[in-house]
Order: sequence, then structure tokens, then C-alpha cells
Amino acid sequence: MQQALGQFEPFYEETKTQVLRYIAAHCLDIADIEDLFQETYLSIYRSLSNRTERIENNESYAITAAKRTISKHYSAFRRFTAKVGSGFSKLGSKDLTEDIPDGSDIENIVADRELIAEISQIVAEAPGSVGRIFYMHYVLGMTLSEIAGDLGMPENTVKAQLYRTLAEIRRIYGRRDLL
Repeated sequence: MQQALGQFEPFYEETKTQVLRYIAAHCLDIADIEDLFQETYLSIYRSLSNRTERIENNESYAITAAKRTISKHYSAFRRFTAKVGSGFSKLGSKDLTEDIPDGSDIENIVADRELIAEISQIVAEAPGSVGRIFYMHYVLGMTLSEIAGDLGMPENTVKAQLYRTLAEIRRIYGRRDLL
């Protein structure tokens, strides 16, 4: 077990950025990115625990594991929604007052969280790759040209989708300081 951990840590450090970018570019829902990332590395860790031979190309191995994880996840998700129906929310109903430090301005924090939830919903419901573009740009810190390369689309398309959605959010909320 200790040997697997010793192999896993450098493997993870070497591959995490590319795997996260791959998952963000290929997932069907941005809400799934963190779960898919975690599941990918859990499967890699298990594999390293049972493996005796050296991996020739860590990045290729990790991307292949991410592909399998994504495929398995969405296959299981389709089976589940076929049985249960798609009328449920994956987002749940998190208490907006959760984890607020004592002495904080609760009204402003809750209002900010509500605003973030509303904007997240707009981005999640936006057509095409908008959600992935937002995630890759604002969470992963990727440039528009990097996003375009990972998504296989022209940079102008990425830029137009991002800025069109930003303009829509600003129009809805009437604030220039958003995003």
C-alpha cells in the first residue's frame, strides 16, 4: 500500500492538470467534473496498487483512465435516469447559511451566495459548451486559446459564447461589476 502511495503522488502531480482539462472538455455536465476527476484518480490509485510493471507514459495512462471513467459514469447515469426519470435535480438544496463564520455580515453573504447560485444556474442551462467554457476559464484559469484547443473549436467561437453569456448575465442583473 505504501509503495502505491509513493508511485501515486508523483503520478498525480504530473498528470492532474491535463486530466482535469480533459474531463472539463468532455463531460456532459460541469457539475460532474469534480466527481469524475476524483473517480479517475481513485481508479488509477487502485490500478497502481495492483500493478508491477512500469507505466511508459503517465499522461496517456491517466487520460485513458479519464475516458473510461467518463464513459462508465454516463452509461450508469443513463440507466439510472431511464429507471427513475429525469425530473430530479442533481444540485440539491444546500442551505445558503451553511459555513458562515461568526460575526460575518450574514445578509450580504447569503445574498452573494444566492447570486452565485442564480448565475451558476444560468451558465448550467446555457446551450452548447458555455458551461464548460466558464468552468475552464474561471475555475481552471485557462486562456481562451487553450480552451478552444481542448474543445476543438475556433477561439472566436469560444470568445463569443463566453462574452455573449457574460452580457446576458449583466443584462439580467444590471451590474457591470459581475464577473
